[in-house]
This record gives sequence, C-alpha cells and structure tokens, in this order.
Amino acid sequence: MTAVGAFSAAAWPYAAKLAWAPVVDCVSARDAAPRWLLSLCPSLATLGPRKSWIVPVQLASSVLMLARGPAAAAAVAAGDARGAAAFFLPLVALAATQDVAVDGWALVLLSRSRVGYASTCQTFGTNAGFFLSCAALLALGDPSFCASWSGSPPGVAVWTLAGYLRFWGWAYACVTAAVAVGTTEARAPPGEPLPPRDARRALTRVAAAYADLAAVARLPAVRRLGVLLLTCRLAVLPAEAVAPLALASKGVSTQAVAGLVLLQLPAELVAALLAGRAAAAGSASRAWVGGYWLRLAAAAATTLVVVTMPDGGAAPSSGCMGALAGLGLATAATSALQFTLLGALYARVGDPAMGGAYLTLLNTVANVGLTLPKAVAFWAADAVGLGPASAAALLGGLALGAWYAVAMPALERAPLKAWRA
Repeated sequence: MTAVGAFSAAAWPYAAKLAWAPVVDCVSARDAAPRWLLSLCPSLATLGPRKSWIVPVQLASSVLMLARGPAAAAAVAAGDARGAAAFFLPLVALAATQDVAVDGWALVLLSRSRVGYASTCQTFGTNAGFFLSCAALLALGDPSFCASWSGSPPGVAVWTLAGYLRFWGWAYACVTAAVAVGTTEARAPPGEPLPPRDARRALTRVAAAYADLAAVARLPAVRRLGVLLLTCRLAVLPAEAVAPLALASKGVSTQAVAGLVLLQLPAELVAALLAGRAAAAGSASRAWVGGYWLRLAAAAATTLVVVTMPDGGAAPSSGCMGALAGLGLATAATSALQFTLLGALYARVGDPAMGGAYLTLLNTVANVGLTLPKAVAFWAADAVGLGPASAAALLGGLALGAWYAVAMPALERAPLKAWRA
C-alpha cells in the first residue's frame, strides 16, 4: 500500500491546477505562442481562447501516450512506482490544464438556464472514463477473466496496459482533430473585445484574474463551501480507497474485483440522472445530505465485511461476495449523486465573467480534499490497520454530518450576490 500511496502523488496536479488556472483563462495561444510557431502554424492564432489550450494540450497528451506508453506499462508491471509516476505525472498535469479550459468553455457554451446540465454531462463522462480505465482495463487485462467471459485462449489477455495507452493515444489525436476542425468558438468571450498581442497587457489580465480569485476565496459563502469540500470525503476514504486493495490479501481474485466494479457503472449513471432531477426541483441540498449518510453507512459496512473476512487466501463465500457487490453499488451510486449535485451548485454560482477559474477554484478545493488525505489514509491503514483507521474516520464523519445537514441547505439558499466578489 505504501507504493500505491507514493504513486497517488501523480494525481497531485489536479489538486494544484488552481496555480495556473488564471493563465489558462486569460492567455490564449495568440498571446503565449512564439512568433515562429504562429508562422509555422497560422491556424493556431485563429483558435478561440479555450480551443487554443485544448487542442495543443490534447495533442501533447496523445504524443506522450504513444511515445512513452510502453515504458509506463513496463514500469507498472515491474512494480516501479517512481517510473510509472514519471509518466503519469505530466499526463495528469496536461489533463488538469485541459480541464480548466473545458470548464471555462462550458460556461460560455451553455445558457444560464441549462448550465447545470454540465454537471450531469461531467458525471457521465467521468464515470465512463473511470469505468474504462479501471474496471474494464482490469477485467480485460486478466487472462482468466477473458477466458471465462470472452472465449479468448487461456493465458491471453484481450487488452494490455500498453495497448490501452496506444489506443487512447490515437483516440486523443482523432478527437483533437475533430475539435479543432469541427467546432467553433469566439476568439474573445461574449461582450469582450479581442485583446491585442501584447505581453504586458496579458500579464495585467493574469494579475487581475489572480486578484479576482483571491477576492472570491474570501467570500463567506465560498469559505463555508470550501470547508465542506475539504472534509466531506474524509470519513469514507479508508473504506473506499484502501479496502479494495485489502481484498487481495483476503483471497479475492482480480477477476472477482473486476466483476464487482463492472456492476457499478449503471448505478452511477442512474444516480447522476436522479441528482439532475433533484437539482432542477430545488432539493439538491436535501438529496446531497441524504447521500452523505448513506455513503457513510456503506463505508462502515464495507470496512466490517473486509476486516472480518478470513485471511489465508481461501476464496470468500458467495454471501460475502454478494454483500461486497451490494455495498459497491451503494457506494458508487451515492458518490455519483454527491458529485453531480456539487457540480450543479458550482455551475449555478459560478461567475461566467471569470471563465473557468471560478469553477477551477471550487474543483481544486474538492480535489485537495480527496487527493492529499488519500495518502494519509494509506499510511494510517499501514500503521494501525484498516479497521481502526476506518473507525476513527467514520466517528469524525458523524460529527461532520451534523454540520453538513445545516450548512448545505444554507449554501443552496444563498443568493447569487453572496457568491460574487
């Protein structure tokens, strides 16, 4: 688990992307690209401010996966956490940068009455991505699973990590070409003139954007929401992040784990639709608090099942696997429900004049609340065991839940002026 905790550092760019979000919002390729690159690729100067980041960043991601994917797969196979992190750290940094640009573009593309749907779309896309890169890859990379379910020859996996990265490298290239050619974007936000290519003015805009972010971060409503985002997953991290890894030492095969996770995607998609309905009906806070309590109960039950399973490599009973499957569905559904409802709140209170930086501020706080404590959860489970670590987290979660029951409705009722600097 210590190696997994070290490898989790590769996800830190998502927790730090706020550091460069105002630059992505305020500086386009026309401002930042050197003149020799613009002369080599004149079409780069005609891209809108969001596409000028999305297109190069996705192309860089494509090249990285195609060029370094085989070496990264070999590092993962050898258990070389540092070698794998050396590949995934820049890849995640590129994805985090793309995320900032996409958030800003969504606020411009969608009307204020429909901007809440961005959260549902994000949940669908995020969960489908997690499914393909975790459950599907885990299942199709296991020869025994493939022999049982796809009829492939024994000992042969349908999909390896190297092949997976190669596939998505080419997929990124194709999607980037479609975005570059098949979509249009204004070269300046609505109502704003196209800024001149002037480094001094670009720096002035960036400095003003950082000042706006600082002013937003000082708002009482944003601070209360920040506390909620930093703490709302602390209670369930040991059960959700560490417990699945502990199953291997309990005799649960990779094939069985893959089968459990394969069941979760439909539950997540249904939960996302229900969350969208709750947000449209004005009952988002009540649904979010209810989801929190259900998620806490699922985490407690998951911990209990895992720690009471016998050691020694014996296959778990069908009843135990059924309990894990049901708890996995409950965890996936409540996680998707809370994620979608928070995203709908971000979209409602976000200021389009600030582009994606406002949403990035809120998303970054949420990512910090997930990414940094995860390493602590792995360390605590290594130090005192999964049971004590999860029990301590759940006790703290009970006290926090009482505050969320009051704080979340208050945040939902707050007027828009409470969210504007």
